[in-house]
Amino acid sequence: MTTRIVSAALDGLTARQRAYAANLANIETPGYQAQDVHFEAELRRWQAAGASAASTPDPELVVLEGGARADGNTVEIDRQMALLAENALTYQALTEAQRMRGQMLRDAILEGKR
Repeated sequence: MTTRIVSAALDGLTARQRAYAANLANIETPGYQAQDVHFEAELRRWQAAGASAASTPDPELVVLEGGARADGNTVEIDRQMALLAENALTYQALTEAQRMRGQMLRDAILEGKR
């Protein structure tokens, strides 16, 4: 996985985190529709094309499916908290993988100088 692809994935995860935070901030707003961000399918297509396009894939903001309360709000706190935690773990795993990749490259460069 290239740095450009990981960077695009992190951008998508950041946009998703903002959507989940907005959902939680609007938990008491009548008629508010919970949102999510989809980017994985477009990211896979971009990766399959060699990630050579001049621009990276744009995350797509979508309304989450779910039952509405009497006031029309569709935010489910338990679901949002689980999605938020999953998104944070995925972000953390990608950043750690990038850190380790950078460390391996650094080690290889330093080893080559010996």
